Formats: sequence, structure tokens, C-alpha cells
Amino acid sequence: MGRIRTVILHSTGVVLVPSPRYLRYPLLDGIDELMARGVADDAAFWDRVRVRFDLAEREIPRLQADLAGKYRRDLRLWSALPEVRASHRLVLFDTGSPAVWGHLRRANHLDQAFDVLVNAAEAGLPVQAAEAYPALLARLGLEPAACLVVDASAPRLEAAEAAGCRVLRYGTPRSLRQAIVTA
Repeated sequence: MGRIRTVILHSTGVVLVPSPRYLRYPLLDGIDELMARGVADDAAFWDRVRVRFDLAEREIPRLQADLAGKYRRDLRLWSALPEVRASHRLVLFDTGSPAVWGHLRRANHLDQAFDVLVNAAEAGLPVQAAEAYPALLARLGLEPAACLVVDASAPRLEAAEAAGCRVLRYGTPRSLRQAIVTA
């Protein structure tokens, strides 16, 4: 295998984690659970949410902002990103709602820490685990063997590995550094 040139990190569960200040809110958690399956069409997703939870259209923008507020940067990982970025291209990949993604990007200053940010629905990419990473690699013109995919989802990691990428189920910045060094 060749040298890793690109590190692809999934947004939620790796770069963004639940805030310790987040108080469990069943409605947000229910929407978040649906969003974790991936959002291919944002308008259709929010229509389903509105109907399923009996919400008024005017409530949706506030819920989108509140969902983004549920997450914050993983400060341990965030402190390691400049070192990794000095020698590798960093890609942040998201498979959730583009509306929530916009809030997350702004609130967490994600554009400052990554070379490329991709929301699957915005880019017209599939969100299902088996197809998400292969489609992302093709869209960005990346050679799988030169990529390390860092994710918290076993199905997405399996798909990335099947596509030829090296994978890491994220645990700590140290494990990320070690995976890069030993690859």
C-alpha cells in the first residue's frame, strides 16, 4: 500500500460529538435518529419529520438550529487536526441534513480546519453506508489506497474498506496519529 495522502473524517461521532451541556430532548433525539440513517433529499426529510412528529412548518428552522446545537467539536480531535493537516489533505464528510449541516459549519468554524467539506445530499451523493464512501472517492477523484477513512459507524467503515481505503474506527487523536504513522 502507498502512503496516505488524504484523511476523510465523518462529521458526527468523530469531529462533532454531543455537547456535555445537551439535555436529552426526546423530539430532537428522535429526529437525530432518523437523520443518522442519512438524508438524501432535505425537503422530503423535513416533510417526513413534520408529519411524523406533528409539527408546524414554522417549527422546522428552530429544530434544525437546535439539532446543530446538540453537537460541538471534539476538542481532543480538534487539537490534533493542524498537525494532521500539515502533511495530509483533510476531508470532512457529512451524510445528514444540509440545513443542519449549514448550522454545524458556521457554529463550529469547520471551513477553517478542513481542506474539503462535503455534505452528501448537497453533492448529490448516496447516503447509504454501502455507497457513501465509494461515491465520495469517485467525486473527489481520490485513490482509495491513499485514503484513511475515520468514522464511528461500522457499516460505513466496512464500505470504505471494501472500496479499498484504510479505515480507523475513531477513538482518540493518538489512535488517529498512530494509524497515519503505521499506514
